[in-house]
Amino acid sequence: MLGTNLLTIAKNAGIGIGGRIFFLGARFCTTILITRTIGPEQYGVFALAVTIITVIDALALMGFEPAMVKFVAQYKAQNDISHVKGTICLGLGICLVSSLVLVVAGLLAAELIANGVFHKSALTPALRLMLLGVPFVSLTLIILSALQGAKLVKYRIFVQQVLMPIFRFVVVCVLLWLGYQITGVVWAWVLTSIFGFILAVIFFTKKMSSLFNMPATVERKKMFSFSLPLLFSQLFYQNINIIGILIIGAFLTAAEAGIYTVAMRAIPFILIPLFAYNAIFSPIISDLFTKQEMKELESIYKTGSKWVITITLPVFILIVLFSEEIVSIFGPGFAESAQIMIIVLIAQMFNVSSGSTGILLSMTGKTLYNLFNSGTLCVLNIVLTLLLISRFGIIGVAWAYAISIIIIQLLQMGEVWCLYKMHPYSFEHLKPVLSCLVAFLIIRFFENSLFMGHGPISSLVLVIIFVVSYGIFLMLAGVSQDDRMILQKIRHKILRRRGAAIQ
Repeated sequence: MLGTNLLTIAKNAGIGIGGRIFFLGARFCTTILITRTIGPEQYGVFALAVTIITVIDALALMGFEPAMVKFVAQYKAQNDISHVKGTICLGLGICLVSSLVLVVAGLLAAELIANGVFHKSALTPALRLMLLGVPFVSLTLIILSALQGAKLVKYRIFVQQVLMPIFRFVVVCVLLWLGYQITGVVWAWVLTSIFGFILAVIFFTKKMSSLFNMPATVERKKMFSFSLPLLFSQLFYQNINIIGILIIGAFLTAAEAGIYTVAMRAIPFILIPLFAYNAIFSPIISDLFTKQEMKELESIYKTGSKWVITITLPVFILIVLFSEEIVSIFGPGFAESAQIMIIVLIAQMFNVSSGSTGILLSMTGKTLYNLFNSGTLCVLNIVLTLLLISRFGIIGVAWAYAISIIIIQLLQMGEVWCLYKMHPYSFEHLKPVLSCLVAFLIIRFFENSLFMGHGPISSLVLVIIFVVSYGIFLMLAGVSQDDRMILQKIRHKILRRRGAAIQ
């Protein structure tokens, strides 16, 4: 059973990582196109509008996005199809009503928010236009979360991380080429939201059509008791990624908001493995916890943590080493983003190294712990940001972000240990750390001893040397029994497919 779950995670996490890389690559290219066309000032206005809409989306979801994953997975494991349908129907109904109410309220308050809070009149039309996409975003996330709970996560990846980014890039290109500037960028966001909703409906009706003729059984009290704490915990936890932009928008210039947002664009690249793993791990946690198979849950928890660190650590080091070269791609005016990028990446690397603690708490029903943690995170981040922004500007905002992330991850690891006597580490974790250290020393030797320049060719050579060195030393360190089992199963599957193709 352990081997089956690990193989499922390895297979689907591979799909998730591939999709996430494509999504971030497409978004990276789209952001470069936007920043080089409209500049830091207008990009800062767009970033503020997106940030405000992100808060509204979280309110509209009412905490039902993780509820879809947990309860659909749980009822599906129990073969209770009527409860699966009831869960999905309740989520769609609640989120449709809440999103429409918030859209109306947002349209009425848009000018007050733009001028009274952020003192930026250009924010009003952007905010009003983006509000039109809120219902589509909310319903899309509910549908895709239901597919994820049914262990059809590849369709969520295909919609969110492949088709929608392609569509948005094309629309942005066309509208910027027609000269629409920030208006075109905002319209591209709205049209992409509608496009994503259409795709989600198509895949849902195709893969879960068996639900249509089934009766629906709804446990409203159970759903709301799980979802409402998550609504606040999501709002609080979201604060860590958006509060900096909002406070910068209120106290500093729109250009500085754009600079900070560009720096934050590097964070998802080192979170790719963690998010991909968590997407697959979430329903498996719910399944194993329901069956009280705690030893297998702990083993998967540790193994997954090691896999995530093994993939993430070299990416983190390379981004930090070449941070200045990376931010220069976005055009003039973004040089300060490099220092911010390094600070926030250090915090997120600590987040990655702590494993899937937050997901483990929520998927085992400890939503009040998530609420407490995210509330603590929110308050801590706001206080630190307000204290540091007046003295250090956007660099102070970055340090407030980093300190908050590290403290909350320590807290979550302590809670998981107290509740389940689990932690994400083993001696196997030393292998990627030591391999990365040796690879780093090697490229430093080449860089200092051979007097390599700082052009793109030299940077590419150093990246290749680092990756090859890391891979070699990782192989020399050896693989664990669980790793060997997964690799053998993957190898056998490839050989079977190759044999079938020959026949």
